[in-house]
Amino acid sequence: MAYCNQCGEKIQKDATFCDHCGASLVEDESEGPRLYGQPPPLQDAESSPEPAPSEPAEKSYPAGHVPNHLVKAIIATLCCCMPAGVAGIVYAAQVDGHLRSGDLAAAQESSKKANFWSNLAIGGGFIVLIFYILVGLAEEGAGGF
Repeated sequence: MAYCNQCGEKIQKDATFCDHCGASLVEDESEGPRLYGQPPPLQDAESSPEPAPSEPAEKSYPAGHVPNHLVKAIIATLCCCMPAGVAGIVYAAQVDGHLRSGDLAAAQESSKKANFWSNLAIGGGFIVLIFYILVGLAEEGAGGF
């Protein structure tokens, strides 16, 4: 079985790109021959630090598929909180550009920021709505005296 030298995932012997990380598996004569098909080196259990349980695992997406949250950002802008929703739209619009340029890490970061700002806009909209309802109820109750 062959393994990718970039991420260590199993690959097919005749593959030219890794299905997991997208790294090129074709030998480049300018860099000299590369050794493909060898398993990644095993880490010593005593020397490798264990991940802290408080750190959440990163959400990984298949190569080329990162949600942009654009629809959520547009709805949040129109219905809830315009400033935070616009920030969500800006970050959502960056996701596809990063994917086209091949920068998966930047696409995932923009996706996280778009989701954060959209959720913030929706939460802010609900807080303002509850505030207006409470103020309306208070005015109605005060008018009866």
